[in-house]
Amino acid sequence: MPHVESRVQKRDRVLIGLLIVISSLPLGCRPARQSQPAAVSVKIDSPASGLEVRAGEEVSIQSTASSPSAVSWIELWVDGELADSAQAPVPLQPMFSVVQHWRAGASGEYLIEVRAYDEKGMASPPASIVLRVSGQEAVQMPTAQPEESPAIPTATSLPTVPWPTSTPTVLVCESGSKFVEDLTIPDNTEFAPGTEFEKRWRVDNTGTCPWDLGYGLTFLQGEQMSGPDKTSIPETEPGGQADISVTLVAPEKPGTYRGDWRLQDPDGELFGPKLYLQIVVVAPTATLELTSTVTLTGTPELTPTTTVTVTPAVTVTATPTMTP
Repeated sequence: MPHVESRVQKRDRVLIGLLIVISSLPLGCRPARQSQPAAVSVKIDSPASGLEVRAGEEVSIQSTASSPSAVSWIELWVDGELADSAQAPVPLQPMFSVVQHWRAGASGEYLIEVRAYDEKGMASPPASIVLRVSGQEAVQMPTAQPEESPAIPTATSLPTVPWPTSTPTVLVCESGSKFVEDLTIPDNTEFAPGTEFEKRWRVDNTGTCPWDLGYGLTFLQGEQMSGPDKTSIPETEPGGQADISVTLVAPEKPGTYRGDWRLQDPDGELFGPKLYLQIVVVAPTATLELTSTVTLTGTPELTPTTTVTVTPAVTVTATPTMTP
């Protein structure tokens, strides 16, 4: 009776043949493995790259970040300097959209970048655009008031003369700052638990308001390190420079700690980039001292040695011989 191949045997034979063909293909023809998606990503929704604005004009940058887990905050960078940081609302969500503002400076081209961070502090690849700033500042032209003609007098009315009016000019200043350098405590400086230290930053007053009574440095987020909620800053005129300091205490547990601070005006509005510090608390090193004193007390012992000399004794036995 002839052998009949079952459907299962036919399927197995086809699968084995396909595996042999795929294994013989060159590496370039084999299916590529799919790369794992990035942990967090960000894109700039507006404005478009290449937009031209005027000096002094406020530009709104809208961006959207997404993460498989959650987005924690988005930072705005201008020409490699941190200009703004937006914290995502709690509870954190996998997607976070924000509008951040930047006031255009002198004429030229500016690189605008945004970076997003997830709840573990992992940063996304930056998204960037280029904005062009023209040298002409944004000036609001005064609106011409139409001249009023005097009313023609009649027999029953007097001529109407318009009463002169004037609009008072109110000068409103704007607060602004720029980070210059760290004066103390570089990033990742090591401290023993409970160590008190002073952190100082050098900052420029880039706004038009003088920093006087009511201005201060406010704790924003991260590890406060026993610092105050708000501390005063030196009085500084526009265009001047100030050294801002805060006294802190290293936490008791070993680890890496970061605290973010920001300047605040008398109305409670935050302005300028974040001023942050990051330290490393290390466990104290235990020093073990071993002191060993060995005292040897010896009493000499004399062991007498006896020498015994043995002299062998020789015994001679004589047997007499008798002759008959």
